[in-house]
Amino acid sequence: MGPLAHLIQSGTSSIVLYPYYGKKALIFGLSVIMIDLDHFVAYYIDTRRVGIKGLLEYHEILVKNLDNYLGLSLFHTVECYLILFCLGQIFPDIYFVLAGFLFHHLLDQIQLSLMKRPFARAFSVVEYFIRRKNYFTSIDQVLNNISKKI
Repeated sequence: MGPLAHLIQSGTSSIVLYPYYGKKALIFGLSVIMIDLDHFVAYYIDTRRVGIKGLLEYHEILVKNLDNYLGLSLFHTVECYLILFCLGQIFPDIYFVLAGFLFHHLLDQIQLSLMKRPFARAFSVVEYFIRRKNYFTSIDQVLNNISKKI
């Protein structure tokens, strides 16, 4: 899902929740967007580059090659959600971050399911390390595979 879609989801959900939760609805809304910072981290690790244009191109290539690619988005994992849940025990506002992350992930999963690739992203770090041997896990592997087909 692209940045514009997530901005719309963030804004709409914040507006809907604001009458019930006040300013805490903004925490939820920001979390819906901020979860995707893990994509930037993956982009940097994979390419050693920094830049929005490159990140968007990177994402586009991966989306077009989901049949062979397994992504690990750390903020989209069960481990991250467990950490946020535990932190929420101490800092209750963290529950709004967790809820925003889960809302975002649900919408991502719906889109991946509609694309017939619901398992293109690992749900867990452990799952990623188990499954990665059967998939491409870097942009270089994807691009090399594309060039072999040409």
